[in-house]
Amino acid sequence: MSGIVPQLSIVIPCRNDAVALRATLDGVSRLQRAQATEVIVAAAGDEARTRDAASGRARLVWPRGSTRAELLNAGAALARAPVLLFLHAESHLPSDAVALIERALRDPAVLSGAFEHSFSERNWRLGASRPSIVFAIARHATTTATRDSSCELWCSAPSAAFRQ
Repeated sequence: MSGIVPQLSIVIPCRNDAVALRATLDGVSRLQRAQATEVIVAAAGDEARTRDAASGRARLVWPRGSTRAELLNAGAALARAPVLLFLHAESHLPSDAVALIERALRDPAVLSGAFEHSFSERNWRLGASRPSIVFAIARHATTTATRDSSCELWCSAPSAAFRQ
């Protein structure tokens, strides 16, 4: 483990989905400023395939439980960065996600944020875009919602729009 503290810890819960994990880690490795991140996979289930998918690209943790909450908490407990990004194994980030998060967090009123999430499946129940929480920091403030087309941020008053 490097002595350099990362700026962003990406925590990926994965339960029996090594194929999706491999694709997600491929995307994470292509992020601009990927060197400013650490990647932690909190896994349950198929150990051999998960280890193969994550090999050399993420720290693995195998918590006792396998619920999403247990996986997320186990990954977060290992995180070294001041910012956590929770990314599901079937999700993909924009290539400039690290810079977008860093820019948003320069505002001391910003507590957390989300990238717009859409589904590629043709199922009508999944077709609509919806916000998906992906990053958070440990700041305390009264929150109000602010929205932008690329990122939804929860900010303390006064509200400010986040623009790319």
